[in-house]
Amino acid sequence: PIYLMTETTHLVNATPQVAFTSDFWGLPASFWRSQHYRPLAMLLYSGIHHLFGLSIVAFHLANIAFHCVATVAFYWLLRRLEPNQAFPAALLFSVHPLHVEPVAWMSGITETAAAALVLASLALYAHDQIPWSLLAAGAAVLMKESALITPVLIGAIAIHQKKQWVAARTCVPSAIIGAAYLAIRSAVLPSEPAGAVAQAYRSNWSTILPAAAHYFRSCFCPEPMSLNYNLPGIAATIAILLVALAVLVIAGSALSTALLMIPLAIPLITAPIMKPWLNVQDRYAYLSTSGACLMATIMISRFRHRRIILTALLLEIGRASCRERV
Repeated sequence: PIYLMTETTHLVNATPQVAFTSDFWGLPASFWRSQHYRPLAMLLYSGIHHLFGLSIVAFHLANIAFHCVATVAFYWLLRRLEPNQAFPAALLFSVHPLHVEPVAWMSGITETAAAALVLASLALYAHDQIPWSLLAAGAAVLMKESALITPVLIGAIAIHQKKQWVAARTCVPSAIIGAAYLAIRSAVLPSEPAGAVAQAYRSNWSTILPAAAHYFRSCFCPEPMSLNYNLPGIAATIAILLVALAVLVIAGSALSTALLMIPLAIPLITAPIMKPWLNVQDRYAYLSTSGACLMATIMISRFRHRRIILTALLLEIGRASCRERV
Protein backbone atom coordinates (compact mmCIF):
# COMPACT_ATOMS: atom_id res chain seq x y z
CA PRO A 1 0.00 0.00 0.00
CA ILE A 2 2.87 2.45 0.59
CA TYR A 3 3.85 2.14 -3.07
CA LEU A 4 0.27 2.51 -4.24
CA MET A 5 -0.37 5.49 -2.00
CA THR A 6 2.83 7.38 -2.76
CA GLU A 7 3.77 6.50 -6.33
CA THR A 8 0.45 5.71 -7.98
CA THR A 9 -3.08 7.00 -7.68
CA HIS A 10 -4.88 3.70 -8.24
CA LEU A 11 -5.76 3.03 -4.61
CA VAL A 12 -5.95 6.40 -2.90
CA ASN A 13 -8.12 7.96 -5.62
CA ALA A 14 -10.30 4.93 -6.28
CA THR A 15 -13.91 5.79 -7.08
CA PRO A 16 -16.73 3.25 -6.79
CA GLN A 17 -16.53 2.70 -10.54
CA VAL A 18 -12.78 2.02 -10.41
CA ALA A 19 -13.10 -0.14 -7.30
CA PHE A 20 -15.75 -2.42 -8.77
CA THR A 21 -14.16 -2.71 -12.22
CA SER A 22 -10.44 -3.22 -11.57
CA ASP A 23 -7.81 -5.23 -9.77
CA PHE A 24 -6.91 -4.18 -6.20
CA TRP A 25 -3.26 -3.57 -7.10
CA GLY A 26 -3.86 -2.20 -10.58
CA LEU A 27 -1.50 -4.78 -12.04
CA PRO A 28 -1.32 -5.91 -15.68
CA ALA A 29 -2.69 -9.31 -16.69
CA SER A 30 0.77 -10.91 -16.59
CA PHE A 31 0.71 -10.61 -12.76
CA TRP A 32 -2.26 -12.96 -12.50
CA ARG A 33 -1.01 -14.54 -9.23
CA SER A 34 -1.33 -11.20 -7.43
CA GLN A 35 -4.59 -9.93 -8.86
CA HIS A 36 -7.42 -9.53 -6.37
CA TYR A 37 -10.98 -8.29 -6.58
CA ARG A 38 -11.51 -6.27 -3.38
CA PRO A 39 -13.71 -3.26 -4.15
CA LEU A 40 -14.61 -2.45 -0.54
CA ALA A 41 -10.97 -2.62 0.49
CA MET A 42 -10.10 -0.15 -2.26
CA LEU A 43 -12.85 2.20 -1.16
CA LEU A 44 -11.66 1.87 2.44
CA TYR A 45 -8.12 2.93 1.55
CA SER A 46 -9.31 5.77 -0.65
CA GLY A 47 -11.81 6.89 2.01
CA ILE A 48 -9.13 7.07 4.72
CA HIS A 49 -6.86 8.96 2.33
CA HIS A 50 -9.64 11.35 1.38
CA LEU A 51 -10.26 12.19 5.05
CA PHE A 52 -6.72 12.14 6.45
CA GLY A 53 -4.31 12.20 3.53
CA LEU A 54 -1.17 10.09 3.86
CA SER A 55 -1.40 10.01 7.64
CA ILE A 56 0.26 6.82 8.85
CA VAL A 57 -1.49 7.24 12.20
CA ALA A 58 -4.92 7.25 10.54
CA PHE A 59 -4.27 4.02 8.65
CA HIS A 60 -2.86 2.29 11.72
CA LEU A 61 -5.75 3.45 13.90
CA ALA A 62 -8.22 2.13 11.31
CA ASN A 63 -6.48 -1.25 11.39
CA ILE A 64 -6.51 -1.36 15.19
CA ALA A 65 -10.20 -0.40 15.15
CA PHE A 66 -11.04 -3.34 12.86
CA HIS A 67 -9.07 -5.67 15.12
CA CYS A 68 -11.10 -4.41 18.08
CA VAL A 69 -14.34 -4.98 16.13
CA ALA A 70 -13.19 -8.52 15.28
CA THR A 71 -12.47 -9.20 18.95
CA VAL A 72 -15.85 -7.87 20.09
CA ALA A 73 -17.65 -9.83 17.34
CA PHE A 74 -15.83 -13.01 18.41
CA TYR A 75 -16.86 -12.38 22.02
CA TRP A 76 -20.47 -11.75 20.96
CA LEU A 77 -20.47 -14.97 18.94
CA LEU A 78 -19.20 -17.01 21.88
CA ARG A 79 -21.63 -15.37 24.28
CA ARG A 80 -24.32 -17.23 22.37
CA LEU A 81 -22.48 -20.45 21.60
CA GLU A 82 -19.90 -20.96 24.39
CA PRO A 83 -20.74 -18.42 27.12
CA ASN A 84 -18.31 -19.83 29.67
CA GLN A 85 -15.41 -19.41 27.25
CA ALA A 86 -16.43 -16.10 25.67
CA PHE A 87 -14.31 -13.68 27.71
CA PRO A 88 -11.06 -15.70 28.04
CA ALA A 89 -11.15 -16.78 24.38
CA ALA A 90 -11.78 -13.22 23.16
CA LEU A 91 -9.02 -11.99 25.48
CA LEU A 92 -6.55 -14.46 24.00
CA PHE A 93 -7.68 -13.55 20.48
CA SER A 94 -7.10 -9.86 21.15
CA VAL A 95 -3.42 -10.41 21.99
CA HIS A 96 -2.50 -13.45 19.88
CA PRO A 97 1.09 -13.01 18.62
CA LEU A 98 0.18 -13.91 15.03
CA HIS A 99 -1.86 -10.71 14.92
CA VAL A 100 1.27 -8.58 15.04
CA GLU A 101 1.64 -8.76 11.26
CA PRO A 102 -1.94 -8.07 10.10
CA VAL A 103 -2.65 -5.43 12.75
CA ALA A 104 0.69 -3.61 12.49
CA TRP A 105 0.93 -3.55 8.70
CA MET A 106 -1.10 -1.04 6.75
CA SER A 107 -1.66 -3.77 4.16
CA GLY A 108 -3.24 -5.88 6.89
CA ILE A 109 -6.40 -3.76 6.91
CA THR A 110 -7.94 -6.09 4.34
CA GLU A 111 -7.33 -9.04 6.69
CA THR A 112 -8.63 -7.45 9.89
CA ALA A 113 -11.62 -5.82 8.17
CA ALA A 114 -12.65 -9.01 6.36
CA ALA A 115 -12.28 -11.09 9.53
CA ALA A 116 -14.27 -8.54 11.54
CA LEU A 117 -17.08 -8.76 8.99
CA VAL A 118 -16.98 -12.57 8.91
CA LEU A 119 -17.11 -12.82 12.71
CA ALA A 120 -19.87 -10.21 12.77
CA SER A 121 -21.81 -12.24 10.20
CA LEU A 122 -21.42 -15.39 12.31
CA ALA A 123 -22.41 -13.59 15.51
CA LEU A 124 -25.45 -12.03 13.86
CA TYR A 125 -26.48 -15.42 12.51
CA ALA A 126 -26.04 -17.03 15.94
CA HIS A 127 -28.27 -14.30 17.42
CA ASP A 128 -30.90 -14.91 14.71
CA GLN A 129 -30.28 -11.63 12.88
CA ILE A 130 -30.25 -13.31 9.47
CA PRO A 131 -30.64 -10.27 7.13
CA TRP A 132 -27.85 -8.38 8.89
CA SER A 133 -25.72 -11.53 8.87
CA LEU A 134 -26.07 -11.78 5.08
CA LEU A 135 -25.21 -8.11 4.68
CA ALA A 136 -22.02 -8.58 6.70
CA ALA A 137 -21.15 -11.71 4.71
CA GLY A 138 -21.55 -9.83 1.44
CA ALA A 139 -19.39 -6.95 2.68
CA ALA A 140 -16.74 -9.40 3.91
CA VAL A 141 -16.28 -11.12 0.56
CA LEU A 142 -15.97 -7.73 -1.16
CA MET A 143 -13.24 -6.88 1.35
CA LYS A 144 -11.16 -10.01 0.78
CA GLU A 145 -11.57 -13.33 -1.03
CA SER A 146 -10.87 -15.39 2.08
CA ALA A 147 -14.39 -14.54 3.32
CA LEU A 148 -15.73 -17.09 0.82
CA ILE A 149 -15.60 -19.61 3.67
CA THR A 150 -18.43 -17.82 5.53
CA PRO A 151 -21.24 -20.15 4.31
CA VAL A 152 -19.34 -23.18 5.60
CA LEU A 153 -18.82 -21.54 9.00
CA ILE A 154 -22.52 -20.63 9.15
CA GLY A 155 -23.32 -24.28 8.50
CA ALA A 156 -20.97 -25.30 11.33
CA ILE A 157 -22.74 -22.89 13.69
CA ALA A 158 -26.15 -24.24 12.65
CA ILE A 159 -24.97 -27.74 13.49
CA HIS A 160 -23.48 -26.55 16.80
CA GLN A 161 -26.83 -25.03 17.71
CA LYS A 162 -28.42 -28.41 16.94
CA LYS A 163 -30.21 -27.08 13.89
CA GLN A 164 -28.94 -29.77 11.55
CA TRP A 165 -32.23 -29.85 9.67
CA VAL A 166 -31.82 -26.22 8.64
CA ALA A 167 -28.02 -26.18 8.28
CA ALA A 168 -28.01 -26.65 4.51
CA ARG A 169 -30.83 -24.18 3.94
CA THR A 170 -29.18 -21.50 6.07
CA CYS A 171 -25.96 -21.79 4.07
CA VAL A 172 -27.68 -21.19 0.75
CA PRO A 173 -28.13 -17.38 0.85
CA SER A 174 -24.51 -16.67 1.81
CA ALA A 175 -23.34 -19.29 -0.70
CA ILE A 176 -25.28 -17.44 -3.41
CA ILE A 177 -23.50 -14.24 -2.38
CA GLY A 178 -20.16 -16.02 -2.73
CA ALA A 179 -21.09 -17.43 -6.13
CA ALA A 180 -22.16 -13.99 -7.35
CA TYR A 181 -18.86 -12.55 -6.15
CA LEU A 182 -16.88 -15.20 -8.06
CA ALA A 183 -18.91 -14.55 -11.21
CA ILE A 184 -18.29 -10.79 -11.03
CA ARG A 185 -14.62 -11.35 -10.25
CA SER A 186 -14.26 -13.61 -13.26
CA ALA A 187 -15.90 -11.01 -15.49
CA VAL A 188 -13.79 -8.10 -14.20
CA LEU A 189 -10.32 -9.57 -13.83
CA PRO A 190 -8.34 -11.01 -16.75
CA SER A 191 -8.01 -14.77 -16.87
CA GLU A 192 -4.74 -16.43 -16.02
CA PRO A 193 -2.69 -17.94 -18.90
CA ALA A 194 -4.10 -21.24 -20.13
CA GLY A 195 -2.81 -24.11 -18.03
CA ALA A 196 -0.91 -21.85 -15.61
CA VAL A 197 -2.85 -22.94 -12.51
CA ALA A 198 -2.65 -26.63 -13.43
CA GLN A 199 1.10 -26.31 -13.98
CA ALA A 200 1.53 -24.57 -10.63
CA TYR A 201 -0.33 -27.37 -8.85
CA ARG A 202 1.66 -30.07 -10.64
CA SER A 203 4.88 -28.39 -9.57
CA ASN A 204 3.99 -27.31 -6.04
CA TRP A 205 1.18 -29.55 -4.75
CA SER A 206 3.55 -30.89 -2.09
CA THR A 207 3.48 -27.52 -0.28
CA ILE A 208 -0.07 -28.05 1.02
CA LEU A 209 0.66 -30.44 3.91
CA PRO A 210 3.80 -28.58 5.13
CA ALA A 211 1.82 -25.34 4.97
CA ALA A 212 -0.97 -26.94 7.03
CA ALA A 213 1.60 -28.11 9.58
CA HIS A 214 3.14 -24.64 9.77
CA TYR A 215 -0.22 -22.92 10.33
CA PHE A 216 -1.28 -25.36 13.02
CA ARG A 217 2.00 -25.01 14.87
CA SER A 218 2.00 -21.22 14.61
CA CYS A 219 -1.58 -20.92 15.86
CA PHE A 220 -0.59 -22.64 19.10
CA CYS A 221 3.15 -21.96 19.26
CA PRO A 222 3.81 -18.74 17.31
CA GLU A 223 7.53 -18.51 17.89
CA PRO A 224 9.87 -17.66 16.32
CA MET A 225 7.99 -15.14 14.18
CA SER A 226 9.22 -13.72 10.90
CA LEU A 227 8.08 -11.99 7.75
CA ASN A 228 8.77 -15.12 5.71
CA TYR A 229 9.03 -18.76 6.67
CA ASN A 230 10.62 -21.92 5.38
CA LEU A 231 8.16 -24.80 5.28
CA PRO A 232 8.88 -27.72 7.63
CA GLY A 233 10.49 -30.85 6.24
CA ILE A 234 8.78 -34.21 5.79
CA ALA A 235 9.55 -35.55 9.27
CA ALA A 236 8.51 -32.32 11.00
CA THR A 237 5.35 -32.11 8.90
CA ILE A 238 4.29 -35.64 9.85
CA ALA A 239 5.07 -35.04 13.54
CA ILE A 240 3.14 -31.73 13.66
CA LEU A 241 0.13 -33.16 11.83
CA LEU A 242 0.00 -36.15 14.20
CA VAL A 243 0.09 -33.78 17.17
CA ALA A 244 -2.60 -31.68 15.49
CA LEU A 245 -4.82 -34.72 15.06
CA ALA A 246 -4.34 -35.69 18.70
CA VAL A 247 -5.16 -32.16 19.90
CA LEU A 248 -8.29 -31.97 17.76
CA VAL A 249 -9.51 -35.36 18.99
CA ILE A 250 -8.67 -34.83 22.67
CA ALA A 251 -9.25 -31.13 23.22
CA GLY A 252 -11.12 -29.72 20.27
CA SER A 253 -14.84 -29.09 20.19
CA ALA A 254 -16.71 -29.11 16.89
CA LEU A 255 -16.98 -25.31 16.99
CA SER A 256 -13.33 -24.63 17.84
CA THR A 257 -12.19 -27.11 15.18
CA ALA A 258 -14.39 -25.43 12.56
CA LEU A 259 -13.12 -21.94 13.46
CA LEU A 260 -9.54 -23.19 13.33
CA MET A 261 -9.58 -25.35 10.22
CA ILE A 262 -12.17 -23.90 7.84
CA PRO A 263 -10.55 -20.44 7.46
CA LEU A 264 -7.29 -22.18 6.54
CA ALA A 265 -8.91 -23.78 3.50
CA ILE A 266 -8.24 -20.89 1.12
CA PRO A 267 -4.59 -20.21 2.07
CA LEU A 268 -3.88 -23.94 1.87
CA ILE A 269 -5.65 -24.42 -1.46
CA THR A 270 -3.87 -21.42 -2.96
CA ALA A 271 -0.43 -22.19 -1.46
CA PRO A 272 0.79 -24.07 -4.57
CA ILE A 273 0.18 -21.08 -6.84
CA MET A 274 1.85 -18.56 -4.51
CA LYS A 275 5.45 -17.49 -4.82
CA PRO A 276 7.68 -19.48 -2.43
CA TRP A 277 8.14 -16.61 0.04
CA LEU A 278 4.34 -16.21 0.20
CA ASN A 279 3.42 -19.87 0.73
CA VAL A 280 2.63 -19.11 4.35
CA GLN A 281 2.09 -15.76 6.07
CA ASP A 282 1.01 -14.88 9.60
CA ARG A 283 -1.83 -12.71 8.35
CA TYR A 284 -3.44 -15.60 6.47
CA ALA A 285 -4.09 -17.31 9.82
CA TYR A 286 -5.70 -14.26 11.45
CA LEU A 287 -9.24 -15.67 11.53
CA SER A 288 -8.08 -19.21 12.34
CA THR A 289 -6.56 -18.03 15.59
CA SER A 290 -10.11 -17.60 16.90
CA GLY A 291 -10.53 -21.37 16.84
CA ALA A 292 -7.12 -21.88 18.44
CA CYS A 293 -7.99 -19.43 21.23
CA LEU A 294 -11.32 -21.13 21.90
CA MET A 295 -9.64 -24.52 21.94
CA ALA A 296 -6.98 -23.26 24.36
CA THR A 297 -9.56 -21.86 26.80
CA ILE A 298 -11.55 -25.10 26.66
CA MET A 299 -8.38 -27.01 27.59
CA ILE A 300 -7.50 -24.53 30.35
CA SER A 301 -11.02 -24.72 31.82
CA ARG A 302 -10.44 -28.39 32.63
CA PHE A 303 -7.71 -27.52 35.14
CA ARG A 304 -8.35 -26.60 38.74
CA HIS A 305 -6.13 -23.50 38.75
CA ARG A 306 -7.27 -22.26 35.38
CA ARG A 307 -6.99 -18.55 36.26
CA ILE A 308 -3.31 -18.93 37.12
CA ILE A 309 -2.70 -20.87 33.90
CA LEU A 310 -4.54 -18.26 31.82
CA THR A 311 -2.55 -15.44 33.46
CA ALA A 312 0.74 -17.23 32.77
CA LEU A 313 -0.31 -17.80 29.17
CA LEU A 314 -1.17 -14.12 28.71
CA LEU A 315 2.23 -13.12 30.10
CA GLU A 316 3.97 -15.45 27.68
CA ILE A 317 1.87 -14.12 24.80
CA GLY A 318 2.84 -10.58 25.75
CA ARG A 319 6.50 -11.52 25.72
CA ALA A 320 6.21 -13.23 22.34
CA SER A 321 4.25 -10.37 20.81
CA CYS A 322 6.74 -7.76 21.95
CA ARG A 323 9.82 -9.59 20.71
CA GLU A 324 11.53 -8.03 17.75
CA ARG A 325 10.50 -9.82 14.56
CA VAL A 326 13.45 -11.05 12.54
